[in-house]
Amino acid sequence: MRQLWSVIRFEFLAFAKNKTFIGMTILLMIIALIAPAAPAIFAMFDGFGGESSIAVVDRTGWFDAQTVESFIPTNAVFFNDTDAAIQAVQNGEHDNVLEIADDGFTLHVTAMGLGVTTLQHQATNLLRHRRMVEGFHEIGVDMAQVDGILNYMPNSMVLNIGVGDDLGEDATETFFENFIYAYVMSFVLYMGLILGGAHLLTTVVREKATKTMELLVTSCKPSIMLNGKVIGVGAAILTQILAMIGSVILSMQITPLLTEGMDVFTVNLNPMLLVYLVVFFLLGFVMYAYIYAALASTVSRMEDATSIGQLPQLLLVAGFFATMIGLNNPGAQWVTIVSHIPLLSPFVMFARICMGTAATWEIAVSLVAQVATIGIISWMGAKIYRMGTLMYGAKPTMKNLLEAFK
Repeated sequence: MRQLWSVIRFEFLAFAKNKTFIGMTILLMIIALIAPAAPAIFAMFDGFGGESSIAVVDRTGWFDAQTVESFIPTNAVFFNDTDAAIQAVQNGEHDNVLEIADDGFTLHVTAMGLGVTTLQHQATNLLRHRRMVEGFHEIGVDMAQVDGILNYMPNSMVLNIGVGDDLGEDATETFFENFIYAYVMSFVLYMGLILGGAHLLTTVVREKATKTMELLVTSCKPSIMLNGKVIGVGAAILTQILAMIGSVILSMQITPLLTEGMDVFTVNLNPMLLVYLVVFFLLGFVMYAYIYAALASTVSRMEDATSIGQLPQLLLVAGFFATMIGLNNPGAQWVTIVSHIPLLSPFVMFARICMGTAATWEIAVSLVAQVATIGIISWMGAKIYRMGTLMYGAKPTMKNLLEAFK
């Protein structure tokens, strides 16, 4: 037990004292502190650029500011001359110029971007609306009826009839918060597993390349070395995540003070999701850490570290991208199936929990499956690690791997 603790302590300190790790931790804490308060900060400073506006040159005489602003959500300022409008934009007084003619419109922009495409679509809808009004008028429809038809807005509500905690509630009220939880926390899981796995990979290969492992195995069992490395590095990454969670909690306590009296979107903290984040991170890290360390023990050169680590990296990328794609329809059958695959569960099942589509029994099954997988992988990893510590200069063959499990 003393040997295990010594290895855990050494690996924890070796990783936690690394300048890159410290810098990344500080950066994540700053991001976690700022992100929840970002809407309030932008609201306080008017978006860091003043209130947005568009210069409008209407050569048709059809439109007024209220009509334009109902389709383009920004302040509309009318000009009689295009050159004057363009000059105002170049002076920084407005963002873009919309020039409306009888047969269409022209946008004058300072730079192309996705926002320009959105603006073009909004301007198109504006002119289409005007053409429909004219069409109704031409066929003799009363203008009051035209307004009633074109401006009709039905009452809408999206009810969640799934298995999550939001059953029966208006799903649109919780969707954005749940989406942010799933997206951000899945990214945190991904980065933590990638960083921890890469550290284990390079550490084990370096120990073999420098012959350090030969000295270590004479005083410590390979299984103790492997378990100590996994626990030590996992504890360091978990400390990083807990520090980030602490920053988020602090920020969410401060944000209501900044947003008091403001109509600003805020994200409310769900404590259970933070608990699930820690649980799924620990299970996921342990699974992948054993794979990384075991595979790293089979090579003796740093040049081979990248190639040997491709398998777990591909699995991590697959889990992350499955989550990102699955967020479009978290109730899809394929998402449910993938969420029960142990090596992908830390991402996909966790996202389903955030989105409220995972039943309690599904979460329990996933956790049990991951624990069982950890038992199998740790046993296999210890066998491979033990064999790898005794092999230098030659890559193990399939025969060697099979013999290691006897």
